[in-house]
Amino acid sequence: MKAIFSYTIRVAILCISFFALLYSCKKDIADYTSPQINFVIEEGFINSDTSAKVGDTLYIKVLAESLSEYSLSTIRFERITPIDTIVIDTGMHVQSILVNKKIIKSIAEWEIWNITTRDRNRKASNTISLKITKDESGAHGEISHVLPFGLGFQDNNEFESFYSLSQQTVYNMEDAFSIQEEIHFLSYYDNIDEDEHTIASPGANVAAEIYGGNYPLDIWDTRNTTRFAEPNITLEDFDNCQNDSLIYATTFAFETGKRKAKNLKANDIYSFVSDKGNFGLFKVISLEGNETGNVVIEIKMK
Repeated sequence: MKAIFSYTIRVAILCISFFALLYSCKKDIADYTSPQINFVIEEGFINSDTSAKVGDTLYIKVLAESLSEYSLSTIRFERITPIDTIVIDTGMHVQSILVNKKIIKSIAEWEIWNITTRDRNRKASNTISLKITKDESGAHGEISHVLPFGLGFQDNNEFESFYSLSQQTVYNMEDAFSIQEEIHFLSYYDNIDEDEHTIASPGANVAAEIYGGNYPLDIWDTRNTTRFAEPNITLEDFDNCQNDSLIYATTFAFETGKRKAKNLKANDIYSFVSDKGNFGLFKVISLEGNETGNVVIEIKMK
C-alpha cells in the first residue's frame, strides 16, 4: 500500500513538473496593433446604408490588412435580417487582401451586413457595417419556366447528363466539354458515397469513377459550381409560381448551399444558385433506374 502511494506521488510530481516546464517555455505574445478592415470607395460599389428592390444585385469591396507580423486568417460576412442570420467565413493566409462581395437583395424588410477580419492569433479587427432596406416600389418580375425534361445518369444511352441553365439545353459529355463555361447541372447515380440519384455541377466533388471516357471532369478548365438547398414550400407553391416572388423568397447565399442535390425522389423541390448568377427552383417529376436510369425535372428560374 505504501509502495502504491509512493508511486502515485512520484507520478503526480512528474506531471506537475512537465506542465510547469511547458508553461514556462510558452512564448508570451506582446500586445500589438489589431488588424483593420475598411470599405473601398469606388464606382459601382456601395459603402454605406442604401435601399434596393428585391432581387437587385449590389456589390461591396473591402480592404482587410494586418498591421502586424501576424497574417490574416479569416474574413467574416454576417447578414442579419428579421428572418434569419447567416455567417460566411472565408479562410486565408495573407497580410492584406481586397475582397469583392456580390449581394442579391433578399425579401427581408431590411438586412444588416457586418464585416470583420481576424489574424492567426484570432485577434479581431474593427467591424464595418451597412444596412440595405427593401425598396417597395415596382412589380414582381418575370421568370423562365422550363417544362419537364430528362437528364440521364452516367451510363444512360438515351438521355444526356449535362445541362446549361443559360442555354436551357441538355448536352452529352463531349459537347459539354466544348462549352464548359455554359454547364451548370450534371446528373449521375452514385453507388460510391451512397448519394444515389444525384444532381450536382462540374464544380462539385464528383468521384472520378462516375464519368469515364475522354472528357473526365478533372481535365476541364472551367468547372462551374451550383449549390442547392431544400426550401420549405409545397408542390402547390411550386406549381402556382408565376413570377419571381417565390424564387426570391427561397433563394440563399451561394456559400451556404450544398454542393449536391442527392438521394432524390419524386416530388422533391430544390432551390439552386450558380456561381454565374443563375438561381431558381427545380422539381423532380420522376426518376428511374441506377447508372443507366434518368431523372425528369421541371425548372422555374430568374
